[in-house]
Amino acid sequence: MRRMEFVPIATFKYDAATEGTLTAGSKWEDMIYLERNQVAEITTMEIFAPVTPDGKYLNLQRVIPYIDGVFLEQYINLPGKYDLLITPPWNGVVRWRFEFGEPRQRHPLRSTTLKVARRLGVRVFAGEDINVDFMIRFWGVLYEEEETIVDVFGERLYGEGFEITVTEDVRNKTLTFTKPEVEVSLKNFDRLAGGVNQAPPKIMPFVTYAVNAKATTPNKPYEFKSEDGYVAEDWMNMYWNLDEDEAVVLKGIGVRAVDNLKGLGVIIGTSEFPRDFYPADPDTNKWHFGLADVQGYSTANWFGIPRLEFGGFLIHDEIGRVAVIDNGTSIPANTIHVACYGIRISELGGGRR
Repeated sequence: MRRMEFVPIATFKYDAATEGTLTAGSKWEDMIYLERNQVAEITTMEIFAPVTPDGKYLNLQRVIPYIDGVFLEQYINLPGKYDLLITPPWNGVVRWRFEFGEPRQRHPLRSTTLKVARRLGVRVFAGEDINVDFMIRFWGVLYEEEETIVDVFGERLYGEGFEITVTEDVRNKTLTFTKPEVEVSLKNFDRLAGGVNQAPPKIMPFVTYAVNAKATTPNKPYEFKSEDGYVAEDWMNMYWNLDEDEAVVLKGIGVRAVDNLKGLGVIIGTSEFPRDFYPADPDTNKWHFGLADVQGYSTANWFGIPRLEFGGFLIHDEIGRVAVIDNGTSIPANTIHVACYGIRISELGGGRR
């Protein structure tokens, strides 16, 4: 079943819903075409996760948006399991949800919403047999006719006279670059930041989550890197070995507390931030994401991925990674769930200053 609504004008809503069964390891896709005089920027999603009548949370392993011919698994892998949701339904109590960017913004570091010029869709993967329905809902802004886009974004964006600067306060680190000028139009909408056909440097939102594929080593940081099997899938990688042409602006990290977990942090080079990590044991964890039981509320309660203080970290031409540490007692494999989000900047090349 598919449904697209424009309610009211300038609000974009698209529901992708299943009927039937998905087998473990299979994938499911759905897609729509916009009208020729329309484009859209996608700001956020709602995932109505599959839950059985007796309350079992089925493992809808990941949800990936599709825009204009490209599945965005290089940048976006959203959890689709009920207790891990960072884009839950609006009918719950949500303490901040993940969003792709800010709508109607000219600055490319704020305007990382997904820019759709023609096609929008979704791909999901089943981590187990899914025998109940689920739905993925996209929200955003719909623009009809070229004049509407120009009214919001202006006639041109970027160019040599417009420098883009990313600053990290923690280490006083700065990256400055430019993007080629774009003439704003229906045809060029997917060349803006957040669009799959933008000219380098490319600026895209990113978000992912991971599970430890190995047991932790007591009192040593556990890094969620795809090398050597520390995560089960490459898309879970939170270990960035970046050269001068790539950067990750890490804005938020989170971990669901488990027994014997002590801390959560970021390692850049050989330095830990903060030193000895943020406390993340079950009693003091302020970095929780996903479903939480909070007394005094009658509806489900979710937490988005917590924002990092000082605006986060700029990882560029260096190694950065998300890590956890136990309290001296090893934590078994497939127990620790972490998540992170931010902006990914690639193909800096000649745009770098």
